Amino acid sequence: MIVLDFTDSEIKTLVVRRKKVELATTLSLEPGWVKDGAIAEPDAISQRLREFLSSNNITETEAMSTVSGQHTIYRMVNIPRVPPKLLENAAAIELEKNMPVSLEELYTTWQAVDISQEEIALCMVGTRRDIVDTMIRTLRTAGLRPVVFEPRPLAVARLSEDPHAIIIDAQPSSFDIVIVLSGTPVILRSVPFPDQDMYSRSAGVKEELERTINFYNASHKEAPITPQSRIPIILNGELPGLAEATGYHCKPPLAPFTYPPLDLTKFAAGAGLALRVLQPKTSPMRLTVNAIPETYLPKPRPVGQIAFWLFTLLAVIAFLWLASLTIAEVRQTAELNSQVEVLQARVNVRRGTEKVLKELQAKLDAAQTRLNVFQKPLDVAGAQRASVIADIREVTTANTSGTLKLKTITLTDKAATGTDVAPQIEVEINGTAASQSTILDYTRKLRDSGRFSQVTIKEMKEVKYNEWQFTLSLVQ
Repeated sequence: MIVLDFTDSEIKTLVVRRKKVELATTLSLEPGWVKDGAIAEPDAISQRLREFLSSNNITETEAMSTVSGQHTIYRMVNIPRVPPKLLENAAAIELEKNMPVSLEELYTTWQAVDISQEEIALCMVGTRRDIVDTMIRTLRTAGLRPVVFEPRPLAVARLSEDPHAIIIDAQPSSFDIVIVLSGTPVILRSVPFPDQDMYSRSAGVKEELERTINFYNASHKEAPITPQSRIPIILNGELPGLAEATGYHCKPPLAPFTYPPLDLTKFAAGAGLALRVLQPKTSPMRLTVNAIPETYLPKPRPVGQIAFWLFTLLAVIAFLWLASLTIAEVRQTAELNSQVEVLQARVNVRRGTEKVLKELQAKLDAAQTRLNVFQKPLDVAGAQRASVIADIREVTTANTSGTLKLKTITLTDKAATGTDVAPQIEVEINGTAASQSTILDYTRKLRDSGRFSQVTIKEMKEVKYNEWQFTLSLVQ
C-alpha cells in the first residue's frame, strides 16, 4: 500500500508492507504543479511518480491519498433515529439542505454515527468533482490504483488518543482545525495562511481557534468548550508561542509507529491515513468516510459467473475421468480379441480345443459386459453435464440487473441413485436484490425461458433497507 499526502511543494509518501511502514520519504514538485492542494499539472506529476516508483523498486499499486481540506466541505447534523431503510433518504435531504454549493459540483459521502437511543449524527463530506477526477486520473496514469481518498484534517485527527480533542495542524501554506467530541468530528476548518512571519501566523491561528470555539459554543450553550473543560489541544507543526497563547492544555500528536521514527510535522497526515488500515481500532476516531465515488472503485466479480465456470470445470474433470476408464476397457477388450484370434487359429489346427475357445469367449463376453457397464454411466454423465451447464447458463444470463446478486447455486439430481434414467435436476438459487420487483422480474425471465418446468419462489424477505434476500427453486 502506498500512502500519498499532496502539498504545494512536495508529495509526502509512505510505503506500507506487511502491516508496517517500510519507507517514509518526500517527492519534490516543481512550483505550480500543485496549487492550494489542487493538482494543476497531472501529466508531469504522473511522470514524477512513475520515476519515483521505478527508482525505489516499489511494486505496490494500491494507493491512499489525502485531499486538501480547502476543497472539502464537512457538515455534521443530529437527526432523530430513523429505520435503516429510510436513512439514505434522510441523508440525501440533509446533504441538499446543508451543502453550501450545488450537489452537482460535489462528490458526496456520509456516515451515520450513533449518539444515543433517540439520535444519530450524520457526518457528511462533499469534495469538488474536478479535484477528485484530476487526482484519480493522475494516479492511474502513474500506474496506481486509488482505493481511499480522505480529507487531510480527518487523517491528522486520527493521531489523537483522546475521544474529545481539538486538533490544529499547521502546514507551510495553510492550517486545519478539527473539533472532535466522542470520537466524532463536529467542526472541520481549513484556512490558508497569509504571507506573514511565524509569530503573526501564530496569532492568526489563535484568533481562528477562538472563532471556531465561539461558533461551536453558540449552538451548544448547555455544554460549551472552555479551558476548564479539560479538552486537550493537539498541536502539530512549528508555530512559536501558539501553545502558550491558547490557554488550553496542549500536547503533541500521538506517535503511531516506533519504526521507522516519523517526523510528524511532515508525515502526520500520511501516518493518520496509514492507521486507517494498519490499526483501525487504535484511534478513537469513529469516522472512516471515503471521498472516492463508487463509480471509480473496482467492481467485485459476480458470484454467478464464478459458479458457472466452477461447475463447468468440475463437469469437464468428471467427463475426462469416465472417458479414461472407458478407453482402458476398450484396450483390454482389444487385447482379449487378439488372444481369441490366436486361439481360434490353434483350434483350426487342433481339433478338440472347443473348451479353450469357450473359455476365451466367456472372457470376451465379460469384458464386453464391463464395457457396457461403464458406457451407460458415461452416457448419463454426459447428459447430466449438458443439463447442468444449460441450467447454470440460463440462471446466470437471465440476471441482467446490476442490483441482483447470486450468492449460491445448488444443483440436485432427483433421479434415483444407481439408475440409468435421464437426470432430473433441481436448481436452488440464493441471492440478494435491491427490491421485490427485481426478484420478480428475474423469476419471470426464468419462467419465460422455457428451460424449467417449474420456477418457485421459496423465500423472499427484506433483511435491511434496499436489500432483499430470496431463494428460488427451479425444476427441469
